[in-house]
Amino acid sequence: MTTRGPCCDPGTGALGRRAGRAATGALLLLTGAVAAQPAGPPKAEQKPPPEAVAPPFAPEAPLDTTAVARRAAPADALDRFRRDPDYRYEEVGAAGPTLGELFWRWVSRTFLEPLAESASPRFWRLFWPLLAVLVLAWVLVRVLRRGGTGLFARRSAAPDGPAPLLDTEDLAAVDLDALLQEAVAARRHRDAVRLLYLRALQGLAAAGLVDWQKDKTNRDYLREVRRATAGTDPPLDRPFGEVTRLFEWVWYGEAAVDDARFAAVHARFDRFAEALDAATALDAATARPGGAR
Repeated sequence: MTTRGPCCDPGTGALGRRAGRAATGALLLLTGAVAAQPAGPPKAEQKPPPEAVAPPFAPEAPLDTTAVARRAAPADALDRFRRDPDYRYEEVGAAGPTLGELFWRWVSRTFLEPLAESASPRFWRLFWPLLAVLVLAWVLVRVLRRGGTGLFARRSAAPDGPAPLLDTEDLAAVDLDALLQEAVAARRHRDAVRLLYLRALQGLAAAGLVDWQKDKTNRDYLREVRRATAGTDPPLDRPFGEVTRLFEWVWYGEAAVDDARFAAVHARFDRFAEALDAATALDAATARPGGAR
């Protein structure tokens, strides 16, 4: 008798086929359900950026049509400013480097710059003290040669001119008016301005407002005048300061002085002399018995 194995059982084979078909159907149903589901919400559409709107233009301001009254400057005021030397400025045009500047540029480029680049720190530690000693020695020599009367005192260009009058001990004994007339006649305007200033100092010394000494500076005299006339109305320090600046501008600044400019400077010194005479007369009147300031 022949015995069949399990794989050869017809019932078992039919059951397997039915199970396979059922699995296949279930897979098909699942696939269809997935495909039938609705799609997600659509992505937000990117809208183009709105166009920039230009701001409205501001309305134009109305033009000012008001009539302008033209005012003319007084002729006497213009003439006064034209004659005033303080308002006359020298116009200096553009100029190239001088021969001296070109020479120092060559010295710096040829010697100083290579020396600064190649020198060691020890050299500079020795250089600056040595330079200070040399400068101090030069200052001492200058002071000793001039007898201590001034380090940078100005030398007179002409030995027989009026420049040595600043070294006099007795300014009151000098006839400054005669020397001034000679300088004006010879058109030595710078010397004449110097004599005008000396005459102003002579008047201040005669009034007891300054103490003349040849070693004093202009600032020393200005301080003395300010202290001596502090209670007067108006004080003399302002007009004296003006003539002092004029003198320093002409003499030490070596400004060129022609006939017209000298006339304006002379007028300024004359106004100071009038103010000094008025202050002296007022002081003499108040010094009398019964007088009052």
